[in-house]
Amino acid sequence: MAPSSYEIGKVHETRLRDLLDAWGIAYIRKKKFTTDHGRVLEVDFWLPPTETRGAVVVECKNFGVAAQSVSDSRRRKEQEALWLLIQIRRYCGETRDCRIVLVTGKEGFTREQVLFLKAELGPHFEIETADQLDKDRSYFL
Repeated sequence: MAPSSYEIGKVHETRLRDLLDAWGIAYIRKKKFTTDHGRVLEVDFWLPPTETRGAVVVECKNFGVAAQSVSDSRRRKEQEALWLLIQIRRYCGETRDCRIVLVTGKEGFTREQVLFLKAELGPHFEIETADQLDKDRSYFL
């Protein structure tokens, strides 16, 4: 039996948590923010600002789920990411100017999805695979 979406997501988030711990980077898991409209949003990781960098929101999305339609699964993940991150970017005073890093598994967004997300979320938005982050912690320094 294939692992559930929840199980795959948990493994993905645990991998990032372990990296942040190994690098000694402070974070808050499942940090909640309230939008200007009173909606409460939760992000996977919140890295508070330090002397050398501003705050960072990190959201994890993995497409490793066994789905009847992989393209359908990707579309839903794109919608989830966009729905959450647009609100984080535009409607939360605490996160409006922060850097946002979207971490994917081995299978990432399509080129068109990446262009769309970057156009909507602005210049302080990056998408990286978990494998790339294993090699380069500069995203969080």
